[in-house]
Amino acid sequence: MSQAETLYHLQDIDLEIIGRKKRLAEVRSQLGESAELREAKSNLQHIQEEGRRWRTRLKESELALQDISGKIAQNERRLYSGKVRNPKELQGLQRETTHLKQRRSAKEEEVLEAMVHVDELARDYEKARQHLQAVDSAWKEAQAELTTEEEALVSRLNALQERSRQIVATLPHQTVGIYEHTKMESRSRRGLAERWRMPGMPGVCIGEQGAGSARKHCCGYVWKLRPNTGQQGPVAFENFRQSMAFLQDSRIMV
Repeated sequence: MSQAETLYHLQDIDLEIIGRKKRLAEVRSQLGESAELREAKSNLQHIQEEGRRWRTRLKESELALQDISGKIAQNERRLYSGKVRNPKELQGLQRETTHLKQRRSAKEEEVLEAMVHVDELARDYEKARQHLQAVDSAWKEAQAELTTEEEALVSRLNALQERSRQIVATLPHQTVGIYEHTKMESRSRRGLAERWRMPGMPGVCIGEQGAGSARKHCCGYVWKLRPNTGQQGPVAFENFRQSMAFLQDSRIMV
């Protein structure tokens, strides 16, 4: 394999490393609890707390209702027992009983309201529990897939990086320095670089679009700069010419 072909192969490996590192970062960003799972857990917890609050309120209202009902029963026994003969005492007992009955009515409404909320929250809890179970099941399945993909990516990256080191070790130090400098220049200008596959054979550089001439001046590889604007055509070829000029000035000959 010629030096030009070796560099072109190295470029393939380096670009794959870039792509797989990017994917690995995406995978790792998705590992851990998802927003949907956290929301489902939070919703279930909120319903549980509301359920406890209304059950406590229901119990308190029922105890208060029992206490009021007991006092009413006690007063009515005294009223109808014939033991209370003092008119003022009878009137006071009647007024107290009337007031207790009003309180009992209000407390009965509170008990009914609490019972309705407890029943509704019990149904909401079951729905939220089933939803959380479904979300958790899907999340665990997705996490397993992501973990498997992460392991495969790490394994592939290790192999690629080792292969890259092996290839670099076979190249002259000056050639490697120019190659790395070209990559850095490409990335600093336009961000992530991607390969420009030349229509000619390895070792042949096409300097102009449609120029119809080929000059064996460079190593047969080039980093195509992707404009941030997403423009195609002349802008891409201008970047192409800049890269070719850099390589030609560096005197990398085939």
